[in-house]
Amino acid sequence: MNKLILFILSLYKIFFPGKWQEGALRILINEKKTERLNILQNALKSIVNFPFEIKVPKNKFEFIILAELADVIFSYGLSRYVNPVKLKLYYHSIVGDVSKSEVKFKIISPPNFAAEYLADYVLATVISYEKKLLQNAYLHYNRNWKQKEYIQKPIRKLSDLKIGILGLGRAGSTIASRFLSLNCKVFGSDVYVKPDTDQRIIIIDEWKSMLHDIDYFVIAVSDIGNENLVNKEAFSMMNQRICIVNISRMKVIDENELIYALRNKRIRGAILDVFSHEPLPSNSIYFKFPNVVVTPHIAGNIDLVFNQIALHFAENVKSFANV
Repeated sequence: MNKLILFILSLYKIFFPGKWQEGALRILINEKKTERLNILQNALKSIVNFPFEIKVPKNKFEFIILAELADVIFSYGLSRYVNPVKLKLYYHSIVGDVSKSEVKFKIISPPNFAAEYLADYVLATVISYEKKLLQNAYLHYNRNWKQKEYIQKPIRKLSDLKIGILGLGRAGSTIASRFLSLNCKVFGSDVYVKPDTDQRIIIIDEWKSMLHDIDYFVIAVSDIGNENLVNKEAFSMMNQRICIVNISRMKVIDENELIYALRNKRIRGAILDVFSHEPLPSNSIYFKFPNVVVTPHIAGNIDLVFNQIALHFAENVKSFANV
C-alpha cells in the first residue's frame, strides 16, 4: 500500500472501527444500487437459515476495514488492499472470474445467466445489420426512400452467412445454436471445448485462421487474461467483409487496431455493446463511423439477471457458512 492509502486507513480505523456482531455470519456487500441491495438482502433472508449480519460500506476505505473480519464478501472485483482473516467466500459477481491459488478463501462467480439475452442480442443485431434494417431506420427518420441500396446489389440469404465465435462457453454455445437453427455455417474456438458441444459447430483450434473466411466475428470469450487478444495480427488476417460483434469487454480488443481497421475500411464494420469508458461520450469516434452499430451495454446487462445472481449468491453463502 502507498503511504497515502495507509494514512487514510489509519484515520478510518480510529473513527470507524468497523465492529461486527458476535455470533452472526458476517456478510459484506459492496453494492451501491439500492434496488440490487434489496434483492440481495431478500435472497439471503429467504435462503440462509441462521443468524447473519449485513454491512454495506460507504467507500473503499470502509470496505477494506470491514473486509478484514468478514466471513463472506459480495463485490465486483478483488481489491489488492483487502487482507481478510476470517473470510470463507468471496463472491465475485462478474461472470468469468477465476479462483486464485494464492488465497485461502473460496472465490466463485455466477454462471452466465445472461446467455439467452446475449444470444438474442447477437442474432437480432446481425440480422438487422445484414438486412440493413438499422440503416433504413435512419433513412426513415429523415423521411428518405432509397430502395436501390437494398435491392441493387446481390443480397445474401441468412443461411449463406458464415459465423465465427471466439469463446464457446454458455453464451457462445447459445449464440451458435441460434445461427445453426438458421442453417448458417458456424465456426467456433475455445481453449477448452466441452464434450457436449454441438457437433454441428466447426471447431477451429487456431481461432485466427477462421478470420479470412467468416462474415461475422462474435467475441464471447472471457476478458480474464485476454487483454488485447484480438490484436494487430488478428486484424491483418481478417477479410474485408467481416463485421465484428463484441459482447465481451473492450479490453479484449486492441482498440487502436479496431479504429484503424474501421477508418481504413479494412473490415466491413462492427457491432459494439461494451466500451472502455461508459457511458460512451457523445463525441466518441464510434458514433462517427456509419458502419458501426453502438448499443449502451444492454446485451447482457447484469440488471436483467440480478435476481438469479442474488439467489445463487445466497445458496453459496448457505453452503460455505457450514464449511
